[in-house]
Amino acid sequence: MILALLLYTALALSLFLIVNWIGRGSEAIGYNSMELLPTSDEAPALNVSIRVATPVVFTIIAATLLYEIGWGIFVAKIYIVAIIYVVFRWILNVAYGRRLLVNWPKEIVLGVVIIALNWIVTQHILKNRTSLLPDHSNFISELWVLICLYLYNIINRIRIGEGQSTQRKYKHIYYKANRFLKIYGELISAHTSNHKLKTVILAVMIYEDFNRPRIARALENVAGKLGMAKTFGLMQVTSSQPLSAWESVELGIKKIITAWDREKFVFHSYSAEHNTAVGIIRDYNADDDYISEVIEIADIIENRLFRGTTDKLSYAEQVPTNDPETPSIQNHATGLIIETINSGGYTYVSVAPEKEELDWLAMPESSVCVGDRIEYPVTSPLTNFNSKTLNRTFSKIMFIPSAKRI
Repeated sequence: MILALLLYTALALSLFLIVNWIGRGSEAIGYNSMELLPTSDEAPALNVSIRVATPVVFTIIAATLLYEIGWGIFVAKIYIVAIIYVVFRWILNVAYGRRLLVNWPKEIVLGVVIIALNWIVTQHILKNRTSLLPDHSNFISELWVLICLYLYNIINRIRIGEGQSTQRKYKHIYYKANRFLKIYGELISAHTSNHKLKTVILAVMIYEDFNRPRIARALENVAGKLGMAKTFGLMQVTSSQPLSAWESVELGIKKIITAWDREKFVFHSYSAEHNTAVGIIRDYNADDDYISEVIEIADIIENRLFRGTTDKLSYAEQVPTNDPETPSIQNHATGLIIETINSGGYTYVSVAPEKEELDWLAMPESSVCVGDRIEYPVTSPLTNFNSKTLNRTFSKIMFIPSAKRI
């Protein structure tokens, strides 16, 4: 009995990995895996066939192999593999904190169908045999194969909208945002009062939590003690040692705010808010999908929790460089350029102000030259800023939208 249970459990875990592997490989043709953001179910036949038919096919192949290696005694109750598989998926979704994302009525129906089909196949096809290798004498099965392929093609052309799936995913995002605000709200507010920036911080938390749920983070901390993990905690901060959730959140917030302090003064010719958000998130994770999904989550949070806020991510003044019609800049300084460096789309300028010590400025790439006298906006300087493209650390530097020759 124990040997049978171990065998069935091993087969169920193998089935789980195979279904996930097939699903990931089928996303390009319409398969929908568990997602955080709303999408439509564009290939329902494909999704149902992978979820329901794959366990049946797996059971038939497993039973065939068991007969061939002389373990046919285990085939009579091989439907137990499906039971373990279904229950394991349910437990995993709850353990990963995804219960609000799951359409439980649908999951329960699919689970019952998977178990029922495997039981029927076991009772009427698989057990009490000596082999399951193909028998070519019955060609009527070929007709049914053609009929099934036809029905599959027709059903797969049906398009199902977002509907309740969208509502479940929004509900999950709202729930997580409110929960993190309840736990970490004071910590976030201690670092920033900007509502737009708070949505970015919460969006990163929610996205990281989805991909690294609590159970995975606990295992990660154990692996970290053995030197086998590099990122830790709710916000997946890089560290040489394991971090608590609170430590991770505090470090993650500081990282985001540091990027914002740099990006909020960067001039963008269009979509300043969006491009500033992209710059902030790219500093956290440069993956394009990560950036777009975090921005989308932030928009959802803003519409629910901070609707009507007047806060901005971009503080850059849209002052064209060298425009003779441009009026004098408020809160400005003037100085003589003594050094310029172009790198990474920016022009770094060393300026000798008239009444202060030497300043370093950074602005979108410009044609200003050594010897030019310029007028520029005074912004909050960053200290010990490291430019990755220059491989250089500036003790103090101001990011500005532009400068004007005078």
